[in-house]
Amino acid sequence: MQISHDERQRELVDRAIQSLRIELNIHHHRGLYRKIGRTTTEFSADASRLGSWSKSYPVSLLADQLVEEMIIPFENQHADYHFLGQQYDRQLISRQWEFISTIRHRLVSRDFRELFDVSSHSGRVCYELHFVLQMYLTKRSNKPLIVDLSHLTEAGSVQRALISQLLNEMLVIRQRSARAKEDMFPVELVIDEAHRYLPVDQRQLADNGVFRLLREGRKADLSLLITTQSTLDLPDRLRSQFATVLIHHLASVDELSYLHYQQLPTVELSTGEVFLLHHGLSPQKWQVIAPPNG
Repeated sequence: MQISHDERQRELVDRAIQSLRIELNIHHHRGLYRKIGRTTTEFSADASRLGSWSKSYPVSLLADQLVEEMIIPFENQHADYHFLGQQYDRQLISRQWEFISTIRHRLVSRDFRELFDVSSHSGRVCYELHFVLQMYLTKRSNKPLIVDLSHLTEAGSVQRALISQLLNEMLVIRQRSARAKEDMFPVELVIDEAHRYLPVDQRQLADNGVFRLLREGRKADLSLLITTQSTLDLPDRLRSQFATVLIHHLASVDELSYLHYQQLPTVELSTGEVFLLHHGLSPQKWQVIAPPNG
């Protein structure tokens, strides 16, 4: 779920998520973490107990918890700065009310509920996505892990934010394993139609999970293969991170010029034929053979 590019709003969301994690994992209560009248010492103690094991939180309460984050001391002689706050900051809440309402509506939308499955299911086992990623990236497996985002085709901003978050999460998990000198093994990631998941504003590319994984993934034994219909869909900063490129039929001179191979005869390629481009080598024509069934 893409929240906002406003730093103040992103900070509020981060704080609200932390509060919900405390209430669920430390206080063992599925509810709001009330901050009015809570001392800074008590809050610091609660926050210090959070760990990588305590990432779960009731996302359906996020909008209400945002309100609990907007508090201030009394504005008179009774102000006590040992508390996180003593009253709601009604002016701030009023300014952020449209943002809070947007979060609330997104949380109850059909796409969100289907994708994140926030409803409880009696007698059915469900696994939190972070746990699935953790297991897949730290335990060897011969089976692929497929994340299907087809339900979000019409919600481009949500798709982009989700893929970015997933790839950033994968990178963090593997970097943590590398620092702990755990058994490392190569993991290959494939993103189909990758242009759908790149930020519209290229100034945000540096923080995007696709770009970060391309730059930093090699040290964590992560490799990435992406497909796209047109080379023009990929920012130059992103394209430069790839050492190997496979080109199928391209009829546009602009698309070839973008790769600095204007004279490459891609229009002559038959079905299944590709040109292999690799740094330091001349282009080679290959035939792609489909794997056998089963």
